[in-house]
Amino acid sequence: MSNADVRALSLEGHVALAAVRSGHGGAVQLGYLAKTVYLTFFLQNLMAQEVDVVLFQEAEAIIDRCIDRASTVGRWSLLEQDLVVLERLLIVYDTQLEAVPAYLFSEAWERFQRAMVSSLQRPFDSVETGKLEFTISELRAQMK
Repeated sequence: MSNADVRALSLEGHVALAAVRSGHGGAVQLGYLAKTVYLTFFLQNLMAQEVDVVLFQEAEAIIDRCIDRASTVGRWSLLEQDLVVLERLLIVYDTQLEAVPAYLFSEAWERFQRAMVSSLQRPFDSVETGKLEFTISELRAQMK
């Protein structure tokens, strides 16, 4: 991937997090963060990295809670401890983007798309069994 592509992909996640952190985020920014979580997960599998699956499960739960808060109180917000987890995940993603060959990124992207389109289940709920699952509750039923 070109340096410009790497910067653009990295920036997408950081800008989304900054927007939600500042209280100016919404469903689009949460979608970017969710995409970043799942791409990071698929990249770590393809790149044979040892990233604890708990990081991905926590990040996904944070996104779920943010969507819940938005639907109940009408505000997209993250708790301070949530920011720390998402920042850790973005560091992993940035490191991956710097090192990943384009063909592996393409494979991760294809896996992400297949997961979104075909199974609509979470990818790390059943990591031990090797199954691919996915959702974020279908982005909370398309934001109700």
